Amino acid sequence: MSRRSALTSLMTLVVLGCTAAPRLQAAPSCDALYNAAIKTFQTPHHAFSTTTPRGGKPRFGETVFVGGIEYLKLNDKWQRSPLTPQAMVESAREKLRTHPDTCTLLGDQTADGQSVTVYQVHSNDTGTD
Repeated sequence: MSRRSALTSLMTLVVLGCTAAPRLQAAPSCDALYNAAIKTFQTPHHAFSTTTPRGGKPRFGETVFVGGIEYLKLNDKWQRSPLTPQAMVESAREKLRTHPDTCTLLGDQTADGQSVTVYQVHSNDTGTD
């Protein structure tokens, strides 16, 4: 997988995995998550993620989005995202049209005192969860 593809997957999974979103009517639909991602790409935020490649060890990520720039922490090193917020929004809109992922509602939990809805997202393109 190319570095840009890995960064794009990580950014998408960070947002999709960490965004509190309304319950889906049908578990296979990722529309609520893609729509939440679009809003997240337009709002300052700080997110944490866990990405597990098929048969691999979990990788932990962290992103900070502020001032229209996303910063990614990969392998304990901070770097600026190569993608613009507009490119991230366009990617999420494309996912709304093509539905390349499989989303499973895991249920409601509490994180840092806030109610969140947790989904597992499987990228059919990269094989990551």
